Amino acid sequence: MSAKWLKGYDPEHLAVRLEGSKSLGQDGRVSFEGFGFNEYIVVLNSMVSLSDTIPEFEKNNIVHKATFSLAKKAKISSDGLLKEISKFEKEYLIQKPQKFVLISTLSINRFIKLKRIQVNGVTITFHSSLPKKFNEEIENKIRKAASHMITGEYPKDYIYLKASVKAKSYSQASTIAIESIDIIRGIWNLFYNRGQFRISSGRRDPVNNISFGPLHTIHLPNGKLATESWLYEPGYIGPIKAFDLKNEKVNLSKFQDNVRSLLNKNKFKNQMEAALKQYAQALDIRDLESSYVRLWGLLEYLTNTNENESHKDTVKRTSFFFQEREYARQVLNHLRDHRNKAVHTGGSNQNIETLLYQLKNFVEVVLEFQIANKLNLSNREELTQFMNLPEDVLELNRKKEMIIHALKFMGH
Repeated sequence: MSAKWLKGYDPEHLAVRLEGSKSLGQDGRVSFEGFGFNEYIVVLNSMVSLSDTIPEFEKNNIVHKATFSLAKKAKISSDGLLKEISKFEKEYLIQKPQKFVLISTLSINRFIKLKRIQVNGVTITFHSSLPKKFNEEIENKIRKAASHMITGEYPKDYIYLKASVKAKSYSQASTIAIESIDIIRGIWNLFYNRGQFRISSGRRDPVNNISFGPLHTIHLPNGKLATESWLYEPGYIGPIKAFDLKNEKVNLSKFQDNVRSLLNKNKFKNQMEAALKQYAQALDIRDLESSYVRLWGLLEYLTNTNENESHKDTVKRTSFFFQEREYARQVLNHLRDHRNKAVHTGGSNQNIETLLYQLKNFVEVVLEFQIANKLNLSNREELTQFMNLPEDVLELNRKKEMIIHALKFMGH
């Protein structure tokens, strides 16, 4: 794929502004005056489409390098920018993958022994403590600087994980590794969360028992840091209680194996893995209002509600999965109304925990149905057709008769 401008934007307008703020020194170095440059680059990044395999961080680097490269040798124009961006995109895509290791933690008791897992080419192993060569790099080069960004104390009893991955860059490695871990976290948290309800007093913890720790670092296989930058969880304010899953470890393992087996047979596996990632991420959030809005977004995704449809479509398609459809619709309408208030007015609700768990239970029913895909639906479009079927049995039978008549009429 070659870079292209997205419809609805005017990149030439940005190009003129960049050219106007450009300065070329006697030594040939390029600089841009004022604070507008960073704003221009961010907007420019949104205007251009690159290969889906390129992470957002790397895309931003490509746009940044292309702008300086063009500024040094020619007048900045939209055509020139697109040509330079395409050049750096191709250079990135032909790079050979190399091995990286992501180091992180999960809110699981660190003395629990967990088996190695492989997900989409990523090998995840779990450890009660880090190997010395990794730990020294983090302690000596990352921990102090990261502590200025991370709110709250570091967890002392979380399990460590190493995610080994092949990628073209450390940023791509980080993205692939975290997404693969989120698929597993989605499965694990679904096992513990489904059908559960909670009413808290005092501080409200996130719904998920198994969340990331605050810090992620990316290394070479020898333990050396691949970069002295790091990733951190911005919503982290301190550790939650390390989850002790030893009593359910066997059942959890069976559930995980069953879900992954179903995913491998699923005709829309990629979309289901994306849904599991969204599920894990939405229920990690401590701010339950924000968690609620993210979870409603997942319900829209699962019901294939597109931008030209309304929340009525979301409600109708979700209620189709329940025997007591009219009651399900009433509850879903009340959940939809709260979602709209939360988004449009920023309003909060003292019953947000109850609302969140009500919504969670709807999401879990639809998610598990689609993962299992017992009807062997071929794609998401067929799924949408299924959810849009009439709920009245007489009407369904009438449609069935019409289809039979049509087949006979066509000689089948």
